Amino acid sequence: MSLFLLRVNRHENDFKVSWTIIDGSDVTEPPAYLVDVGSLQQAAANVRRQLNVIAFSDQRLSPPDFAELLKRLARLGRTLFNRLTDPPDSNSEIQQLFKKIASESEIERHDLRVTIETPELFVPWGFVFPGDLKDVTAADRINMSLNDMKGFWLSAFKISVTYGGSSALPRQRKGTNRKLYALHEDMWGKATKLLKAVDAECHKRLEELLDGDMPPAMDWDAFRDAWNVVGDDHDSVLYFFGHSNGQHIELRENTTPGVNPTYDLSATELFDFKKQRSGGSAAIFFLNGCRTAAPHIDQALGYVPISANFLKATRQQGYFGYIGTETEVSNIFACRYGTEFMWRLYRGGLSVGQAFDELLQDKRLFPQNLLYACYADRKFSLSVGTEKGQA
Repeated sequence: MSLFLLRVNRHENDFKVSWTIIDGSDVTEPPAYLVDVGSLQQAAANVRRQLNVIAFSDQRLSPPDFAELLKRLARLGRTLFNRLTDPPDSNSEIQQLFKKIASESEIERHDLRVTIETPELFVPWGFVFPGDLKDVTAADRINMSLNDMKGFWLSAFKISVTYGGSSALPRQRKGTNRKLYALHEDMWGKATKLLKAVDAECHKRLEELLDGDMPPAMDWDAFRDAWNVVGDDHDSVLYFFGHSNGQHIELRENTTPGVNPTYDLSATELFDFKKQRSGGSAAIFFLNGCRTAAPHIDQALGYVPISANFLKATRQQGYFGYIGTETEVSNIFACRYGTEFMWRLYRGGLSVGQAFDELLQDKRLFPQNLLYACYADRKFSLSVGTEKGQA
């Protein structure tokens, strides 16, 4: 298993892309290169449009139907791969390496750690496709699982993304751990009612997760009050469930971003929940709304680069990123996925990376489970069986 380190920053009118590949004691650093900003952004937007089609397809999608969606996604993912990996030279060293990895039949997934140094880049990294388009699974071999995704990066890599460098977890983690929920009351009520009807076991897990912890907040004032109680003294997961456009989380219907701060929180306001004690407690966000890992899209103008985004805002001292979504997601599935993730973190003792990977391979959640992305430190974990955070 190799470690791939990708760093992207802005260089005048282009993105500068740098790779470091570590295989045991061997370290390879191919020459850095420039890629066009607009073409890469547009390729990423096209992939997300196809993901949105998949997101709202019936979960009982027939294999032939899914095969057609997958072929389209692979073609768009191939364009994204070409835009990202030095398009002037189709025989470049980095392209050939990724094509070789994509062609391997049974491999242990490699680690891919992406560091973004520009607030303008949002790529659905899992759907970069260096594989052979002719090998995309035929309808008669569709598995309706991660096995269908051969050739995509999410099949070959354990991917994590950070903004402006990776913060190391504090050496000593102090205090008890807490779950802090901020919930859109109307959306949450409808979603949990449906969840109980379609997945009673998951609903029971949700009730257990909510029992005996900080009560959920239904507006941001209440959430800030809860934060003031928990603050620096506890490892924590801050779970937000509401409307999002990639820049805001809304907890009430028909709000206008920035107009009603009681129910609307912008990405920059995540700094309100900044940990103050360096080397003390740590936290991650679970931003369970639409497009929390994607930029705001103006339908008339196309992609609109933004500087105030969740990726940038969650890379501050004391926080270690977030779990987010690459496109729109239904309320019921968001509730189900979020419950299963939190259960694994708090009851199963899994790290963020382990919980994310386990859900990615869960056939019951496919293909909507493909919509979530790990923008958090994969090593972040909480001890199980006690109220203490890991030391």
